[in-house]
Amino acid sequence: MNEWMKKWLMAILFCLFLIVGCGIYLFVDGLNKDKEAEAPYVINPVRVKVNDLLLYIEQHYHDLEHDSNVRNALQTMSINQGIDILISRLDGKVSFNSSQDSSAPYIDIRNDLHYDLYTAKVEADMFNIAFPVMDEETQTQVGNVIFTIDKNSVLTDSSHLSTNYSIMIVMILLTIILIGLLCMMSYKCRVDIIHPIQKLKKSTEEILKGNYEQPTAYMKNDEIGEVYAVFEQMRIEIMELSIQRDEQEKNHKKLISSILHDIKTPLTTK
Repeated sequence: MNEWMKKWLMAILFCLFLIVGCGIYLFVDGLNKDKEAEAPYVINPVRVKVNDLLLYIEQHYHDLEHDSNVRNALQTMSINQGIDILISRLDGKVSFNSSQDSSAPYIDIRNDLHYDLYTAKVEADMFNIAFPVMDEETQTQVGNVIFTIDKNSVLTDSSHLSTNYSIMIVMILLTIILIGLLCMMSYKCRVDIIHPIQKLKKSTEEILKGNYEQPTAYMKNDEIGEVYAVFEQMRIEIMELSIQRDEQEKNHKKLISSILHDIKTPLTTK
C-alpha cells in the first residue's frame, strides 16, 4: 500500500508539474509575443497587405481632393480590408481620412509618421504605419499615407499558434489524466482502505457485544492485511480467554455447589 501510494502521488505530481510548466510557458510567451518578430521582417508582410491600397493611392493621388468617385472607391476598399487610411500632403495637411473619429485638418509630421512597426504601436492591438506616396511620373514623394491596421493580421504566425495550440492540447490531456488518476486513487482508497476499516469496525463492535465467533478475513497481503492478521489473532486469544473464563466460572460454581451440598448433608457418626 505504501509503495502504491508513492507511485500514484509521483504520477499526480508529475502531471501537475507538466501542467504548471505549460502554463508558465504560455504566460511568458504571452508577455513576450510582441518581441517575436523584428520590425524589418514584419514590415514586408505589412507592405504586401496594403500594397493594393498604396498602389491605388499613388495612381489617383492628384484626384483625391476633387474626385468623389476616387474617394468613395478608396473608402470602400478601406472598409472591405478593415484598414483605416489617412492621406496627407508633405506639409501635413490631410487630404483623405477614412475614419470618422478624427477630422483634424493637419497632422504632426514629426510625431504622427511612423515608418517602423514598434514605434507605430498606438494601442494594444493596433498600429499606425506610414508609407510615402510617390508620384508615378517623377518618382518623387508627394505625400504620406498612414494605415491603421490590426496587429493580429500582421503578426500571425501559424507555426507559433500551432505550438501554442499543441501545448494547450497537452495541458488538457494532462488535466484529464490527472482527474482520472485522482478518481482512480479515490476509488482505490475507498475499496482498499475505507471499506476494510469499516468492516474491521463492525468486527470490533461484535467483539464488544461478546460475539467472538465471527472471523475477520482479508485476502490481500498488504498493510491492511497485516492489521487484519493481528486483529484476527487478538480475536482468537480473546475468544480462548473467554472460554477459559467460562470454564473457570463453571468449575467455580460446581465447587461452590458441592461445598453447599456437603454442608447441608448431616454428618454420620460411627
